[in-house]
Amino acid sequence: STEDVDCALRLWNVESLYGYSSQDPITFQKAEGYDDLFFIKDNEVSFQSLIEEEIPKCPPEPTFSIHWLAVEGQQPNVPQNPAYEHPLDITDEGDDGNENEVKEAEKHHIKQTVKHVLSKEQQMYYERVTDAIKSSNQALHHRILHSLANDPGLHQLLPYLVQFIADEVIHNLKELRLLLSLMRMADALITSRHLTIEPYLHQLMPPIMTCLVGRHLCKYAYENHWALRDYTARLIKTVCNRFGKTYPDLQPRVTRQLLNAFIDPTKPLTTHYGAIVGLAVMGDEVVEVTLLKHMRQYLNLLRPVLNPSIETKERGKGEGGAAANPQNMP
Repeated sequence: STEDVDCALRLWNVESLYGYSSQDPITFQKAEGYDDLFFIKDNEVSFQSLIEEEIPKCPPEPTFSIHWLAVEGQQPNVPQNPAYEHPLDITDEGDDGNENEVKEAEKHHIKQTVKHVLSKEQQMYYERVTDAIKSSNQALHHRILHSLANDPGLHQLLPYLVQFIADEVIHNLKELRLLLSLMRMADALITSRHLTIEPYLHQLMPPIMTCLVGRHLCKYAYENHWALRDYTARLIKTVCNRFGKTYPDLQPRVTRQLLNAFIDPTKPLTTHYGAIVGLAVMGDEVVEVTLLKHMRQYLNLLRPVLNPSIETKERGKGEGGAAANPQNMP
């Protein structure tokens, strides 16, 4: 029958034949003179009945739709993806409260989470990277950064590396050497041609901004934390240039945050310096709209620092600002 042919074609992954099949039952008739030969008897149909019969509806045109099965290891919550219902433990069947919970839970579907599974080699690589970043071995440090920037097989490790940067910056705000190493590590991940860093920018930008406008980024005043701020400013420029088209509000948000740090008189001069170098690398237009527009106000803020005698008089009058205090300079 036509159904058998269609079934065979489906088994061979061949497009089935399009047409119409009969719903009448198939009857076999024994051939005369043969005991084991049967055939399907065809009914005689007149042309007049075919002409008068109602024409069947045309089959609908084939259509298709697309959706994402997973994006960066996460399953989107769309109806086309399979749902996962979490089993509920019911201790008392007669409890009306439990019945209501079950009915309420039946209305919602819990998507099954997709877990990252790291191989033993990936775990060893992650440990080597983190140990090298924390160490003072410059040769090993450069090899690790080169690997992060050029290795094409780090997609599974990327969220862990980003989280490592965020955690280490928070817990080591005065370890200048480690902070600089972490910013170089972030630079390697951002500039890599093999990694998709966009989904993790929201985790990476806060530690980067901290290393630019942080109040204290070293233990001792003689340490060159200015170099860290200069390097971080160039890194922020790289981020804005590379992902500005994908996220049009990225550079305006960064500029707004740096401007607020620059014009805030309660911030220390170290934060002001980070905001200035951060705005300066954004281009001449940003400098004209932000820094030059508030230059007179900021020069008045710097006057007590530039002229200690004025600072002494203002301190005696009780009018000295926190940002104009040289003690804010590490």
